[in-house]
Amino acid sequence: MYLDGRSRLRLGAASNRLCRWLAVLFPATLVGSVSGQSYLAPAPGFQGAPAVPSMGNVTPASGANNGQFSSQTLNQIDQQANGTPESNGQATPTTEGGKEATATAPLAAPFDAMASWGAVHVHPHASYQFLYATGIHNQPGSEADSFTHTVSPGVSVVLGPHVSMDYTPSFRFYSEKDFHDTVDHSFDFHAGYNVGDWMLGLSQTFAITDQPMVETSSQVKQQTYQTGLLASYNMSDKATLATTASMRIESTSGAGTTNIFVGGTNGAAAQLTDSQDYDVAENFDYKFNEKLSGGLSASFGYTDQAGGFRSLNESFSLHVGWRPTSKLSAVVSGGFEQQSFLDSKSSSAWNPVYSATIGYQMFEHTALSLFANRSSQASIFSGQLSQNTSLGVNLQQRLLEKMQLSLGFGYNQVDFQSTSTADLSTSRSDESTSFTAGLVVPFLTRCSFSAFYQYTQNSSSEKGFSYDSSQVGATLSWSY
Repeated sequence: MYLDGRSRLRLGAASNRLCRWLAVLFPATLVGSVSGQSYLAPAPGFQGAPAVPSMGNVTPASGANNGQFSSQTLNQIDQQANGTPESNGQATPTTEGGKEATATAPLAAPFDAMASWGAVHVHPHASYQFLYATGIHNQPGSEADSFTHTVSPGVSVVLGPHVSMDYTPSFRFYSEKDFHDTVDHSFDFHAGYNVGDWMLGLSQTFAITDQPMVETSSQVKQQTYQTGLLASYNMSDKATLATTASMRIESTSGAGTTNIFVGGTNGAAAQLTDSQDYDVAENFDYKFNEKLSGGLSASFGYTDQAGGFRSLNESFSLHVGWRPTSKLSAVVSGGFEQQSFLDSKSSSAWNPVYSATIGYQMFEHTALSLFANRSSQASIFSGQLSQNTSLGVNLQQRLLEKMQLSLGFGYNQVDFQSTSTADLSTSRSDESTSFTAGLVVPFLTRCSFSAFYQYTQNSSSEKGFSYDSSQVGATLSWSY
């Protein structure tokens, strides 16, 4: 099924405890990623992070996805709906049409469970990451170098062929006294089931993070809850209609003393805030032939930023999946989004939104991919929106039949726009470029070792937020 085209979800974040519990107890969204840009490479296994930071991404830990389902989540739901659970709790990235991406790490472990009770199968996993990072900000205009050690034990549980869940805490220890040690938490639940021509999907994610962020130039604690529901109907062998509902809740207030005031409009103070986003979407997909598919997507949502703004959101887009040969594939989506503000001076905002991924299998063990994305969402700063544009290229090469080399380059621009002005004037603009190189070496069937280097340069229009950072690290992972 052409699942990429079905997704046009918008994600937001929430302001009160009741809504946060509703997000946990009543799943209503299918995915998302933690908002905000982290300085540090994510721990493997946390929030679906790979052993090596995502190639070509300026901010490997997280980022807005403009309401689109992640390929990882869609692959999980599709596999569970068809009764083929994954080998180690980690999904294989997919392209349009559910095909495997051309560049995947050779890290899948056998499906043997360490413990089984009937339909319940338990798969533990663990990783250790060593990282040395330079130029990390502990407050605007002040940077430090730090060694970090991250231990991430976790467990995946498969409940029959259609349901899986994973919980992974990450314990990170800093050598630099200006940063405090943290314990992050990540929980993922996915379920999928086929009933005749229907496919039903359910997803729930929850994360607590406390890490240095590019937006704030300081360590920030966040709580993010995302819930979602999918109902897809095969109208014929070629046509599919899908309905999705989503809710995203993000909290920074009251999460700890690390959330300080940071630079805002014209250098004024800007407080971090909570926000919430609700969305429903309708998606139509049509398979013209084995090489070409396409469709339409429309979504309607509501965003409420605590102490900031409230808005009604509409998004309309076209998407195309093209696979002319076994070596070349492309998935492109483009359209526009209208945001009507209910309680601010700003007039309605019209923004282009798009995403594109092109993959080319140059040789049997060599893959090249390009990506581009533009999205808009509520900022973690009160009364502000963030416009995100990213471009990147990634090269992956298999070496000696087992090792995998990855090289990536990415460009990212983030504009913070104030909703207190009629024209949504830009209060701050950041431009980042990054280069990443990594090598993954599997060994002893269930283990892998990886080493990586990442260099990032960020230029900001706001004083104290520009930085240059080099990161070098190694990860040892095990999964059963």
